[in-house]
Amino acid sequence: MQGVQKVKASSLDPVLIFISPPSKADLEKRLRGRGTETEGQIQTRLGNAAKELDYGQQAGNFDRVFVNADLKACFEDMVQAFLAWYPHLVETAPDDEPKNCTCIVS
Repeated sequence: MQGVQKVKASSLDPVLIFISPPSKADLEKRLRGRGTETEGQIQTRLGNAAKELDYGQQAGNFDRVFVNADLKACFEDMVQAFLAWYPHLVETAPDDEPKNCTCIVS
């Protein structure tokens, strides 16, 4: 939340996206299902996530909210949104030969 607020206060003109779990209950199920964190760590993450989810759902905080109920469907939705926002982007398959591209991804 703090990072988004700083970017919004800057002179940048970003497209702000928020990727959300389908619900707080689904997020908790995912965290517990991993089995990688203690109960205390899970409670801390859930407390932070509740604030972030509330902020993410408030109108005007993000240009678009993507709900990650199904990873593939969410990704495809994101690709379509990015192509609409940035029509100059060219979609390529991982095994396509590189074209004359001057963009740098870091």
